[in-house]
Amino acid sequence: MQRPDELVVLVVESVGDAVLALDGSLHVVRANRAAAEMLGYRPGELDGLPIQDALVGPEDSLATLLDALGHERKAERPSLVVHRRDGTPIPISLRAIPASPGTRQRLVVVLNDQSERQAIEDQTEMLAQRALLGEVTAIFAHEVRNPINNISTGVQLVASRLGADHPMHESLERIRKECTRLDQLLSDVLFFARPLEVKIEALDLADLMSRLLTRWQPRLNQAKVECHTTFDPETPPAAVDARTFEQVVVNLITNALQAMASGGMLSVSLAPTEVNAVKAVELKIADTGPGIPPAVIDRIFDPFFTTKKEGTGLGLAISRRILTAHKGGIQVESFPGAGTVFTIRVPAATIGQTRGGFR
Repeated sequence: MQRPDELVVLVVESVGDAVLALDGSLHVVRANRAAAEMLGYRPGELDGLPIQDALVGPEDSLATLLDALGHERKAERPSLVVHRRDGTPIPISLRAIPASPGTRQRLVVVLNDQSERQAIEDQTEMLAQRALLGEVTAIFAHEVRNPINNISTGVQLVASRLGADHPMHESLERIRKECTRLDQLLSDVLFFARPLEVKIEALDLADLMSRLLTRWQPRLNQAKVECHTTFDPETPPAAVDARTFEQVVVNLITNALQAMASGGMLSVSLAPTEVNAVKAVELKIADTGPGIPPAVIDRIFDPFFTTKKEGTGLGLAISRRILTAHKGGIQVESFPGAGTVFTIRVPAATIGQTRGGFR
């Protein structure tokens, strides 16, 4: 028959939780492997340590242990932070359970790592804060937009009455342009803050791009930009929302034209591809502009980051958000002095999706 001391040791070693057995002086008599790993020690190194040296942290756990030992009753700390041997903080819960009288092991301490639960709680709190920030941003943008439109209308009225030859005409025109830029910024902020709703359907991207480029042809001619298209006939219909996907394409074409201020070549290609063994459609939009500096290329999809004097810095961030909603993605390659290539990949349409046209 096992002695009480041996029974406690057996329990400590057999459980999967981190367990410390303490004597009446609150020194560690036995620590199982899980406890040693949690606290950053090798097996056996915790044995003999005072518990305050093993459970080091900003909050004192000694009172809880003394309460359990002195009153011979279970005591708990559902939330406690201790530091590993290397100083790394760990959120834990602690339970102290009195052992059988007459044994060297007077107290059994069970520790549970709460890192995963804490991470979930932090993520939930962050999402709630973002949702609140989105609501406040949308209200703010809506309230500011109306006065800006009124200012723009008033400036245009004054400018028309004064005439183009008036000394104030140039200043009024600058104000009007700034109002237009602010209005566009607020429109982008509202789009970014609101929940994104997409209606996914099967769409022939070759047809969409042909219609879109035909519409843009006068602006391409004015900018002295030639357009070259390569559409693989084997490209399947894509599963996209026509309205928001067009917004992505228009933004990329606009950026390409702005990059080719002195003219150049716009290349658009479509081809079938696969992403993680799933059929997809790949759209490439390339320009022959000066390229994106290597120092900033990793930041171009960040909200409010822009290299343009009059840019809002939200166009590419919105584009990536739209494509994420499509379960697709966007990548960029840039060659200083030679141009930039944006690659969009979206899932191919499945048989169950209806074929929709360009809107």
